[in-house]
Formats: sequence, structure tokens, C-alpha cells
Amino acid sequence: MKTALFRYDAKNGIYKNMGDYVQSIAAMQFLDDEPILLERDHLHEYNGESVKLIMAAWWMHYPKNWPPSSKIKPFFISFHVNPHKAEGMLSEEGVNYLKQYEPIGCRDKGTQRLLESKGIEAYFSGCLTLTLGKTYQHEPLGDKVAFVDPHFDLPKLKEPWSLIKPTATLLINFNTIRRLSSKMYRSISIKSLLKSAAFYRSYSKKFEKSLLLSSDYYTHSAYEPSFKSEQEKFDHTHMLLKAYSNSNFIVTSRLHVSLPTIAMGVPTLFVQSEKIPRSPGRFEGLLEHVNCIEYRNGNWTGLHGFQLPKVITRDYKFSNKDTHIELAQKLSNACEKFIGMK
Repeated sequence: MKTALFRYDAKNGIYKNMGDYVQSIAAMQFLDDEPILLERDHLHEYNGESVKLIMAAWWMHYPKNWPPSSKIKPFFISFHVNPHKAEGMLSEEGVNYLKQYEPIGCRDKGTQRLLESKGIEAYFSGCLTLTLGKTYQHEPLGDKVAFVDPHFDLPKLKEPWSLIKPTATLLINFNTIRRLSSKMYRSISIKSLLKSAAFYRSYSKKFEKSLLLSSDYYTHSAYEPSFKSEQEKFDHTHMLLKAYSNSNFIVTSRLHVSLPTIAMGVPTLFVQSEKIPRSPGRFEGLLEHVNCIEYRNGNWTGLHGFQLPKVITRDYKFSNKDTHIELAQKLSNACEKFIGMK
């Protein structure tokens, strides 16, 4: 039986979170043949030959499209249900479909509880991106640090009072922030300068200025029309993962950066905040495997027992936890078994 792999359309037609493709690249590690690409939210439309599909993804934008086609043999692991869409997705038909494939491996404990509340046998599997150490290894090139979508409070043009402090920071540190804006946003527009000033205002309190100016900056928000094919989306995601593997350490607020990078062995700092938009339970069971830090009320603190130095410099050395290793091995074994089944 052939295999299939997820592809993803930008739902607004403009910007795409490449974290979805990070999950597909993780699944691709277990596939020997050239998989058939299926759009995640339109699996009900598939009517080709029967295929195996690792169902490691976020669901879903269009609950009316659930359940998938009977031509798809699914393996539910690293499965996440958006609780805001659960009512439509977990209809009687949807629940009965999932019950055919129990137990359901859930990416997070929030999804596990949600499925169990519907009488579906479920367990916490963790995220499939924890297996990316099979393909990518930490190979630092110099002392470069990478910031990937780090969280900070963005100034809002419709809220003039939110512009006061970033504007003051920009005026006092104009040359520094101009350089920073060019790196972060490839722009020195007023909007980019103000965002960079807001970033600098928070992060310069813990990270050395020379580190901020010498670091590489990446984002998982990609402009959809810039890609001419699905292959280009996969190539772009591979480029990002390779860049992360070559970094001395990573600072991010993206789940699908922090989990892949600890899998690769790249020292990783996850910037956590209660202001980061997320569905309830989405990170539960996952962030305890990552070194987490938080900026709140003007102070930086380590979380879950992680100790921060007074100032973080380019040559800062720290180690990841190793608690994810058992999860990663179980995920690999389960996927290999599923793909090997006839």
C-alpha cells in the first residue's frame, strides 16, 4: 500500500505557518516511497488508491470535512484537536470514526482529555517533531544564535499609548534598532522600527547587545504566494531546520521550533508568556521537556527549575533536558511499525 503525507494551504491565502511542514518532514522520515500529498483539511475528498497516512497534525479549520475518506488508512499519533473546533469535529459520526482506530495518540494532554471526555480511548504520545534528530544533528557554525519568532508585546497603531515606550526606546537607541530592524524584518519602515524597538526594550534586559545584533532572525510565517510549488514549501522548511541545526543555540516561542531543536541536540530557550495565543492544553505535556524562560513585569525568570545567568552572551553554554528521549523513541517505533504493516 502506498503512503500519503500532508500538505497545507494557507487558509487566508496569504500567510502560512511553516510549523505544519515541520510536522510533515518529521513524518516523511518514516516513508520509503514517494508519498501522495493530501491537503490536511480536505481528506474527505480523496478517492484514489488506498494509502497509509500518519495523522500527526493540528485539526482542524473545517470540521464539516471530518471524517476522512475511507480510502485512507490512518495512524493516529501526535494528534491535536483544536478545542474551539471540537464540537463540530467530534460529532457522533466523528467520534465513531476515531473509535475505530483506538487508542488515539495525542500530541498534548489537552487533546487526550478532550477525546477521553467523548469516550474515546486515548494516550499522550508527544509531538512527532521530537523524532527529527533522526535527520538533523546539531552542527554549530561558529557562535551564531538564532531567534525564531520570539514573543514580545507588539505596539499597536490603534492603541497610541502602546507606542510611547517603543518610540522612546527607538529615539534613544536609533542606530542599534535600525540595524536590528534590518535583520529582523528586512525593513526599516516605521512599523518595523517600532516592533524592533519593542523587542529590544524587553530582550536587551537579559541578552547582551552584541548578541542581539549578531544573531540570525527567522520566522515560521511565510508569504504563501511566494511559493510556486509544494516542493518549494518543503525546501524552505528544510532550509529553516538546517539553519537551526547550525546555530549555537536557539531562542523561540514556537512549539515546532523548540521540539525539533531539542531533538537535534541544539540548546534551546523557549520564551513563554501567558499572552501567547494558544488553544487550551495545546502545550501541556510538552514544555516541561524544554528550558523555558519568561519576561514579565520587567523581569526575566527561568521556569520549571531552569536557572538563568545575569546576562546571556553569545558564548553562553547550557544543556537541554533529556526527558524527551523516551517519547521520541516510542514515536519512532510506532511509526516504523505502522508503515511496515501490509
